[in-house]
Amino acid sequence: LFSHFLGFFTVAQLASYLAVKLKAAGEELEENREVLAHVQALNKNIIDSITSGIVTTDLSGVITFMNRGAEEITGLRLSVLEGAVLGDLLGREKGFLDTVRSNLERERRFRFDTSIVRGDGATRHLGFTSTVLKEQRGEPLGYIFSFQDLTEIRALEEEVRLKDRMAALGQMAAGIAHEIRNPLASMSGSV
Repeated sequence: LFSHFLGFFTVAQLASYLAVKLKAAGEELEENREVLAHVQALNKNIIDSITSGIVTTDLSGVITFMNRGAEEITGLRLSVLEGAVLGDLLGREKGFLDTVRSNLERERRFRFDTSIVRGDGATRHLGFTSTVLKEQRGEPLGYIFSFQDLTEIRALEEEVRLKDRMAALGQMAAGIAHEIRNPLASMSGSV
């Protein structure tokens, strides 16, 4: 009877100890879930608040993620582009990703400019920077393409070039007028 009582008491103590540990582990797990959810929400808010476009692809160039800035610049939603190849979105040739890959093997980042036609038909000039997306162990998972809309900057550059050409044309016209006026002045003086 005593050995049964001792066995029941030991099992009760062990069950109580395990219940306390299980409750503590459950509370810690719940706390970690909340922290993880907070960090994920913060990460999503940061990425969605960036006005530059961010697109990630897998190693074969298939689009896996776009932030809100990328959707606004391209005029296309991730739901439409998910599973599409980035080279097709950019209107680039078949070997585009091979070019990116070979440049990224030599350097940490690869920069290029291109023009795209938005979903509404407007043409946008974009400046891209690409890097390799790696997992924690350093193995490549895909590529990250960040880009900015350079359309307004290109329009301003074109406007400055046009004004420079007009100024040069005005100087040339003034020089020609001066050269014509000098002989005419001497002719009118002689007459």
